[in-house]
Amino acid sequence: MSSPTATATQIVTTVVSSTWNIDPAHSAAEFKVRHMMISNVKGKFSRLSGVLKLDETDYTHSAVEVSIPAASVRTAWKNKPSWAVIAGNDRAIPPELEKDEAAAIKATSITIPSNHLAMLSHPREVAELIEQAATKAKRSK
Repeated sequence: MSSPTATATQIVTTVVSSTWNIDPAHSAAEFKVRHMMISNVKGKFSRLSGVLKLDETDYTHSAVEVSIPAASVRTAWKNKPSWAVIAGNDRAIPPELEKDEAAAIKATSITIPSNHLAMLSHPREVAELIEQAATKAKRSK
């Protein structure tokens, strides 16, 4: 009678992984937010840091860790001229809030005795402010 034999197989796996630092000089964190369904507000963050942990044997195990200080947010109104139309009879947004926001961004503003849709009820005044903004922007180039 023969004795039973057993065979064992050893599987050797090599985990190939690496960690990469995110280079803030060649990386960006930007955003675009739809505002009132008529325009987009764009901005970016001036600082970020992080790492990419890459698992080359199974990419689903890879990870990105990023830190973005909220205080580093930059939007155009901080360094570009702004204009605002304040609807004096607005019931959707309190006119005082509109005035405060315009003052916060140092906007050239006009107040129109209008509801929320000043561009429909007072198109001439709104168009004049837009022309003023376009003329000033053209001169500053």
